[in-house]
Amino acid sequence: MLECGGDSPGDDQLVESFKYIADGILVSLVGTIGVLGNISSLLVLSRPRLRDCFHNLLFALACFDTLYIVFGGINYTMKAFELANTRIYTLTFPYIIYPFTSIGLSGTIFMTVAISIERFLGVCYPLHLPPHTRKSWFYILPVIFLSICINIPKFLEARVTWHNEEPHIQVLLEEMEEHPYNHTLNSIINTVNYLPASYTPSIRPTALRQNTLYIKYYIVYFRLVFMHVLPLLIMIFLNVRIALDIRSAKVQRFGSARKMKKEFNFCLVLLCIVITFMCCHSPRTFVDIWEFSHTETIVACIEQGREYIPKRWVVCLYHVSHLCGVLNSSINFLIYCFVGRNFRQEFFKLVRPRYDGMMTTTTNTSLIERNQTSLKERTQSSLNHGNQAALIDRTQTLLDKETKAQQSKDEEDAASRQVL
Repeated sequence: MLECGGDSPGDDQLVESFKYIADGILVSLVGTIGVLGNISSLLVLSRPRLRDCFHNLLFALACFDTLYIVFGGINYTMKAFELANTRIYTLTFPYIIYPFTSIGLSGTIFMTVAISIERFLGVCYPLHLPPHTRKSWFYILPVIFLSICINIPKFLEARVTWHNEEPHIQVLLEEMEEHPYNHTLNSIINTVNYLPASYTPSIRPTALRQNTLYIKYYIVYFRLVFMHVLPLLIMIFLNVRIALDIRSAKVQRFGSARKMKKEFNFCLVLLCIVITFMCCHSPRTFVDIWEFSHTETIVACIEQGREYIPKRWVVCLYHVSHLCGVLNSSINFLIYCFVGRNFRQEFFKLVRPRYDGMMTTTTNTSLIERNQTSLKERTQSSLNHGNQAALIDRTQTLLDKETKAQQSKDEEDAASRQVL
């Protein structure tokens, strides 16, 4: 006899605990923090200084991360807190929540691959493909196109059906026949006859979703290859090649030591993003590999009209994979702050409006001190050749003019900051 699993996961207390804690409490908490972090990332990455190709790709990644956190978080937490039977969730799940969760996840995966490709070209071929030729739209548009196209079937997997309440009205009619002189019951029936029928929505799988060939080739095989195997292999290859190339890189390749240091910092940010991605998506990968190894059994159970119920540890890992996916989309802001030097500087300027003013004042003071030191050195050298009094007067006059001009500039800057 074909084995289609054990008891229903809903009857297992351990599975229900994993679902409530991972999909419910932790996903809602991590997701809320992640949305706030991604909004902060978008504000920082939209600043003029961070409009290069690499940071534009990080901007797009933050958008996809936010999309996945919002729709995926709503999907997971509503089910965990047993709110999936509400009317608004039922009406939006088949056409908004479910497909856009997959689009956000696909966009996160493909955008991480796109950033790896951009860094590979920037580090390994900086002279053949200089920064001004690497446009961010060359990467963003294909990612958006692929993320939508491969998830079009997700819009066709579920449908909303409406059930009226006629059976309940029929019960009332039968009771009225049994008690024809019950005036209260007669008044209720007469009222109901003049009211429109009440309908309740519910979610049902479509014929496409129940098709065994669709399950086997699209849900299992296609998504395992294009959402796991290929992205993982591409990211590993590109990042290993980048790491090896950095070890032998020279300044001449990038034009200056400052540009080389900037490119290396970008690569460090990418490395942290990729490592975090691999760690957080490993539970989802294990679950999909397990489904791949049991595909024939799952399909055979469906063909017999039976539901395949996975093992307990698989269902628990399934809920953990949701949490890890939301965590991956929420943690990139911390990577940008701790690893990205340019991002960190712009973030400080954003949260501390007076940062620019303080830095300008400090820089101007340093310039005055260096100019004064330079003038004194030239004066001392000239004293050895005569004209001592004239040189002293001239030096003092120049110092006074420069000091007054700088003080006037500082006062204007302070006044403009107060106005702002």
